[in-house]
Amino acid sequence: MRDTLAHIWGAEWIWIERFEGRSPASLPDVGQFHEISALRSRWLEDEARLNKFVARVTQDDLSGPHEYRTMKFGQYSNPLWLSMQHLVNHGTYHRGQITTMLRQLGAKPLSTDLIHFYRERSAAANA
Repeated sequence: MRDTLAHIWGAEWIWIERFEGRSPASLPDVGQFHEISALRSRWLEDEARLNKFVARVTQDDLSGPHEYRTMKFGQYSNPLWLSMQHLVNHGTYHRGQITTMLRQLGAKPLSTDLIHFYRERSAAANA
């Protein structure tokens, strides 16, 4: 599970880097996270970076070209919204894997459904 979580973080990190105009040649070394708490701390730092980026994105930015280089397949240019949607989809896929692993261990995972996220945000805003 730790390796899957570290992979999700690493993919988010590389996309944040790309959103900020850089194209790293490799994923970060996830071996640095011997304890899940270290991964969580780092992930929270990068989540803050992503939130700052998203907060300043305009509709024109979303429609405009996002150019970046991948680690294996070369240079790409597509609308920014497409890159952002890819990032979300990637995380969704792997969160499903984590949910399955937790169930196999007999744990009851939190809901990862998007509608529950919106309901929680709405309830928190109205509290």
